[in-house]
This record gives sequence, C-alpha cells and structure tokens, in this order.
Amino acid sequence: MPKARKATGFGLSLFWCQGPRKEKYFLHSHALMGIFVGVVLKVIEAQGVKKGDKSNPARDLMIMIAAGAGVGGFGTPIGVASNMSAISMMESATGKSVNFAQWTAVGYPVMFVTVILTWGVLMLLFPPHHR
Repeated sequence: MPKARKATGFGLSLFWCQGPRKEKYFLHSHALMGIFVGVVLKVIEAQGVKKGDKSNPARDLMIMIAAGAGVGGFGTPIGVASNMSAISMMESATGKSVNFAQWTAVGYPVMFVTVILTWGVLMLLFPPHHR
C-alpha cells in the first residue's frame, strides 16, 4: 500500500476551508463540523500523527474547517438562519421581497470572496509547516 502523503500546504488548507462552505446548502453547520472533523481525523491518522503530537497540519485543518463552516453560509438564504431573518426584516422594512435566486446572485459572490479572504488571513496567522 502506498504511503500517505503529508496533508500540508496552501492548496489542501483551502480545500478544507471550502468544503464546509459548499455543503452548508444542505446541512446545518454543527452537523458539517462533525462530519468534516471525522474526515480530518482520519487524514491526520493516515499521516502517522499520534494523539498528543503537536501537529501543525492537524491544528491548521481543524481551524480551516471551523472557518469554512462559519463564513460559508452567506451564499444562499438557507446557508444560515440569519439570512432568513435578514430577508424577513428587509421585507418588513421595505415591503420588497427577495427570492432564492436574487439572494444567491448577490450572496454567492460575497461568500466566495469572504471565504478566500478568510483563508488568506488564516494562512498568515497559521502558515503551513513542513516537518
């Protein structure tokens, strides 16, 4: 069996930051965190990192999951509950309604830029380290 490659670097961290963002359209943030944490634990285990090791990739991937799940909900009205509240308050205040497509047309680009900026900040704060 081939040896597992080290899961470090900018590309993989961006993947883990992006992952929870996409699935937020279907599942709640807490459920996604549980799913992705389980996957990352297996990836870390495949790298040979033992429990209690001070692994920067393990820390970095966990932080990326939390960040991706946190900022990934702007894209659609169902991404996070506050989007539905914002739509309701806007309709009450202005009398104008926003449908799913209208919200997504504006929200998805904003969310995409926010995820990329969040990833960049996290790369500055927690740069990947190679052993």
